[in-house]
Amino acid sequence: APLGVRACGGPREYIAYCPATTDSARLFAKLAELARAETAANERSGAMSVCSLVTPPAPGYTGGRCTAAASSQ
Repeated sequence: APLGVRACGGPREYIAYCPATTDSARLFAKLAELARAETAANERSGAMSVCSLVTPPAPGYTGGRCTAAASSQ
């Protein structure tokens, strides 16, 4: 799931979550709240960031847990 907002646009990073054990609607509502707050803070401060593309990690399932490979940053 995308986490945060870079000043240049797009998510700061991605987090792994397991839809089978996570209240996805609540998670995405909180992530949207965070994105709005970070967007407002970036605009207020005139923040700058790298404009590189962060790609979602590849999901996996290891040892009974949802996992994610490292994303590019």
